[in-house]
Amino acid sequence: MQDKTKKPDKWALYIQSILKNNRVSQAGFARMCGVSRACVNLWVSNNRRPKIDQLAKVIGAVARVTGKTRGEATKEVCANYLFDYGVIQHVE
Repeated sequence: MQDKTKKPDKWALYIQSILKNNRVSQAGFARMCGVSRACVNLWVSNNRRPKIDQLAKVIGAVARVTGKTRGEATKEVCANYLFDYGVIQHVE
């Protein structure tokens, strides 16, 4: 049974903000990432993170919807992905 009271982690909050701030649907973002809408919903609802091999497509999708360079998107996605694992201590 899943704990419905768990606090969203940095990744879930990040993906939520990308979708909201850029007016992108979960289905649209999922298409850009090559995953299902249900998969993106799991990311947003703090129930799962993308697999490492999916990050390249997530980075491409973030760059596309935000207008950031691929390098900027890579830094941002990786920082938010790794933050809750303690690998990164501060996200700018």
